[in-house]
Amino acid sequence: MKIWIAQIEISRAVERKIRSKHYLTAHEIRASIVARSDILAYMDIHPVHGQRIVIRATALDGKTLLAWLVPSSHHLDVYRLVTARKDSR
Repeated sequence: MKIWIAQIEISRAVERKIRSKHYLTAHEIRASIVARSDILAYMDIHPVHGQRIVIRATALDGKTLLAWLVPSSHHLDVYRLVTARKDSR
């Protein structure tokens, strides 16, 4: 599915988690996803967390980045980061 992401909201708690657990920074996630036309997206329905958008993008180091987003309740084309990691494959 095609998606345009103008902005990503990243809470301090999520930023701390992805930095400590997955060694990713908010800067790296934004640089890989925001205002990029080459990202892939699909809908994911998780039994506990509900409906989310999964993004597959190329990280700054060339590896595949996976990010789970939900739409912002206030703005079009703005999404809130739930989590992110690099693909282990």
